[in-house]
Amino acid sequence: MIPSTSRLVLILCLLLFAPPLMAQDVEEKSSPVETQLPDSPANFEWQHLPEIKGAFLLPDNWHFLKQKQGETQAYFLTREDIAKNGRFSTGLSINVIPKVEEKTGYPAAAYAKAFISVAGPETNEEVLERARLGEETMPGFGVRTRSTNDAGSPVITHRIAFGNTETGTCYLISFESPEAQWEEAWSKGELMLTKFLLDQSV
Repeated sequence: MIPSTSRLVLILCLLLFAPPLMAQDVEEKSSPVETQLPDSPANFEWQHLPEIKGAFLLPDNWHFLKQKQGETQAYFLTREDIAKNGRFSTGLSINVIPKVEEKTGYPAAAYAKAFISVAGPETNEEVLERARLGEETMPGFGVRTRSTNDAGSPVITHRIAFGNTETGTCYLISFESPEAQWEEAWSKGELMLTKFLLDQSV
């Protein structure tokens, strides 16, 4: 684990649902944009998210889009071009919500847990697996589900959520793909969901 004095966490959940997240030391500076990141895996590049001092892996020839609604910052790393098509079928979405307790009355960790817990029969989702992730300052939760889209086709969605107990920020992260394409999509999605950089001071 990284020393408690370091604020940058390189998250490495090396299994489908790993036990407490492992971390590596990363040179601490004011922003991951200025930080020396590890080499990206083949066929990926680091996509910096300066608004949240973070970085995620973007597969070659995929697309990146960011949006903001109120104080919530959203990012999309997708196979399809959302700007052109208006939607995507395979990709990663990230929603970062600051000051969650002020908005919802729930501490960030409780909100993250609730985000994961709603998956189930009431939301017409078959739960394939659940897990507890994270560490004291960034407790996390995970779930993988199977559901059907508007066209009636099965979709697999893998969600993880973290609540920062010190800053009150909540991170809601989802990777989804049609079930027929899941095996190929997950070869990218697993890396995207298991190796990313977040600054715990945000």
